[in-house]
Amino acid sequence: SITTPLSSRIFSWETRLEWIIQTISDADADVVCLQEVESYESYASDLLPAMQGHGYDGTVQGQYDVREIKRRAGKNERRHLVATFWKRKRFSP
Repeated sequence: SITTPLSSRIFSWETRLEWIIQTISDADADVVCLQEVESYESYASDLLPAMQGHGYDGTVQGQYDVREIKRRAGKNERRHLVATFWKRKRFSP
């Protein structure tokens, strides 16, 4: 594959995160589920704060014990997490 400065910028995590959050915000969904979240750190430091900024709260399934999360064949059998977000104004714990 050919990597150019433009493709590196377009496919960077920061750019993809911004696009994901904007798409979710535009949809204005009450509940959002994301699969194949790469790591708990990504959830806690990127996804959750960004979603909280748009009025959501969330949780992740599989936090540190990801044995119950289906392993993905290939790519060194990485384990992915599942994140669920809900609008705070619509749901309360």
